[in-house]
Amino acid sequence: MPETSVAVHRCRFVDYNPSAITALAFPPIPLPPTKKPKSAAEQSRSFPKFGTLAVGHANGNIDLCEWTGSERDLQSHQGWTVTKSISGLYPSKVDSLVFILRDPDTLKYEDVPTISDLRLFSSGGGSDLIEWNMEHLCIRASPSLFPPPRSP
Repeated sequence: MPETSVAVHRCRFVDYNPSAITALAFPPIPLPPTKKPKSAAEQSRSFPKFGTLAVGHANGNIDLCEWTGSERDLQSHQGWTVTKSISGLYPSKVDSLVFILRDPDTLKYEDVPTISDLRLFSSGGGSDLIEWNMEHLCIRASPSLFPPPRSP
């Protein structure tokens, strides 16, 4: 009796609990220069570059996404890919997100800010503002938005 081989497919399931998206943030792009603008031909040839996208979720987590795409291929696998995920405080949700430039004077007009050029802040709708450390994926600072009450 001849031996036959059978292909076996093994599948593992991940315990994934999706959460609603509650906030989005893109990094600010520097203002265009007041000097001579680029020609229309140069602008049309350049491949559009995107910065980091921050996605806030209802469970308090923040995903940092980068655009994946090819400059040479018109139809390639393109989309936002999660590169880092920050675990939020439990129980909380992210109501607002904002990126600010760490040092806006060092970026040129053509430059797209990287994660090292940015600071990320979030708020859950309460009285706390959180600055996130995107390198170590933890809280950098959490100042209260309201001053403490004064005693009479």
